[in-house]
Amino acid sequence: AGTGGGGHAGTAAARPPMEAGSRERTDSRPPHREILARLLEGGSEDLLTLLGNPILTVDDDPAQRARLRGFFAREFPDFEVVEAARGDDALALLAERIPALAILDLGLPGSSGQEILEYMKSEERLRHVPVIVLTGRLLDQEDLLRLDRHLRVVVQVKGIWTDEEFGRTVRLALRDELGAGNPAVKRALAWILAQYGRPFTRARLAEAAGVNEDHLSRLFHRELGIGIWDFLNRYRMRKARELLTASSLPVAEVAARVGFPDPSYFCRVFRKLCGTTPQAYRETGERR
Repeated sequence: AGTGGGGHAGTAAARPPMEAGSRERTDSRPPHREILARLLEGGSEDLLTLLGNPILTVDDDPAQRARLRGFFAREFPDFEVVEAARGDDALALLAERIPALAILDLGLPGSSGQEILEYMKSEERLRHVPVIVLTGRLLDQEDLLRLDRHLRVVVQVKGIWTDEEFGRTVRLALRDELGAGNPAVKRALAWILAQYGRPFTRARLAEAAGVNEDHLSRLFHRELGIGIWDFLNRYRMRKARELLTASSLPVAEVAARVGFPDPSYFCRVFRKLCGTTPQAYRETGERR
């Protein structure tokens, strides 16, 4: 993937930026409202006030901004995308524009993602904007408590979902059908991110989440679109890829560190999810 812009907010589209609330178009295509209504096949009254407003992506990683830019260009080409690499740049954009959706990292220079969420909550014109928190870092108890105060915030983990799965979440958010992220799901995600390298049982996860096992499974799949075991294995493979690229640890040690005491089983899961063997993945990375 290419790299995104520098530390200042910008637009991914070549066309001039629209002012918030503007619906004017200079080409022969149908009005923006009509295009998006067709794309989303209806939505709530709130959504109708947002049609034509941009999608805001906020992340200090240029590669992540580039991935998001490419994703929205392919999957949601009728939306303008505006970007910010710093939290203070995002706040400046939000002071002038109302996004249809915000994709937000928590760990940002300038102002944190949590500060951005607090600002959006404090502004009546921004409270209804859905937010997908796309994070790669551990969530502690304070993070969870602060996220739970926001009505239209769901949490996803970087590097886990396919484009199709992420697109489902985006469409639900834009239709105002995603709702608030369930606190039990956030607690489950935080537990997995902290404990992925240890022996895992559904009962232990359900206890950490504060609900029974079957209810947690339903909540998790409804909100995130994949099952608990699928998420756990994908996250373990993501951490394994990081170790294979950044260290010379034996494959068996990598397997043990990401929660697989049996190296042979680890290799089978790695091949299934990553399309190659751990050793081949490492050798490919070394040649880059």
